[in-house]
Amino acid sequence: MSKKRLLFVGIVLLLSVVLILALTGCGRADEANEVETTDEQTQEEYSGRSLAIQVWPGSWEDVYTEQVYKPFQEKYGIEIISTTAVEWYSLAKIKTEVDSGNPQIDIVIAMPGDVVKGEQMGLWEELDTSKLTYYKDLYDRAKISPNTVGFLIYRYGYAYRQGDDVVEPPVNWADLADPRFKGKLTIPDSHPTYIIQSINYTLTGQMSPVDVDAVFAVLDRIKPNILNFNKGAGEIQDMINRKEVDISTMFDGRIYNMRDAGTPVEWMQFADATLAAFDYFAILKGSENADIAHLFLDFALQPEQQINVAKHLYYAPANSAAQLPQDLAEILPFGKDAIDALLFEDYEYVAVNEEAWWERWSAWLAE
Repeated sequence: MSKKRLLFVGIVLLLSVVLILALTGCGRADEANEVETTDEQTQEEYSGRSLAIQVWPGSWEDVYTEQVYKPFQEKYGIEIISTTAVEWYSLAKIKTEVDSGNPQIDIVIAMPGDVVKGEQMGLWEELDTSKLTYYKDLYDRAKISPNTVGFLIYRYGYAYRQGDDVVEPPVNWADLADPRFKGKLTIPDSHPTYIIQSINYTLTGQMSPVDVDAVFAVLDRIKPNILNFNKGAGEIQDMINRKEVDISTMFDGRIYNMRDAGTPVEWMQFADATLAAFDYFAILKGSENADIAHLFLDFALQPEQQINVAKHLYYAPANSAAQLPQDLAEILPFGKDAIDALLFEDYEYVAVNEEAWWERWSAWLAE
């Protein structure tokens, strides 16, 4: 091949490379511009819209505000209106909202029994799970209804004060009747569903049916040791800080948050019964914001948000794709085997019987 021929071929190859690089660069620039435009369009598309969400008060609301609501608002430009504790909606209130045809709240949190009752009452909008990117990765119990989606997992055990002057911890629920706990025990006045089912499992080895008389016979034996019936985590924390009590039944996340705040306490499990449950999100039937409500659910179920909530709230993710750091994986139920080992309520049985349990519990408190 002549030198001129070689030179010509070389020039052609060089120009080809330059052209390919130029086109690739333009393509990447176009892609970058396209992504930037899409983000701008997203902000513009949802500008001025808001979403009203019913939440648990206290640390729960604080964590969700920082770890979920604010990032969601920054991404989509949608304002989150979080209801306060005094605006906590009961199913009766939700029904009134739905029956009005114009509910003023878009998303509510439902416990398992309320999922079933709300479904029977026609309160929930059916979910379009195709809009939930990680729906397939949720644990099975997060998907007990086509109208709701589980988003976190909590356990019911007890807070145990730390120190050299505390009584020896109980192994099981029956231990709480031991005289060593007299005046050292407080129990929330609003947890009959968890307490009744936990004691029933201790007695029968099953979640349902519940032998209510046998359960309250155990409670009768425990009652002389109870200093008071507290109103929740805040009161428990104050009493432990003042060394007034050593033990209170409570959810795991609430206790870990007390510990982080400097309270000398650890969350512990009863050896024979650790009840667990999911909290569920539901969109109210007739919500005018069902489209952005789905957008929020999709965002809240993504691994990043699930992990951030677990880091600060100490409730386990419902999304199996959320990989917890080692320190959290050691104290929270994580992975299918750990979740399957937990005791979950028979939610349909609870939906039928919970009201009667509350009546019996209220009467027992008043005795």
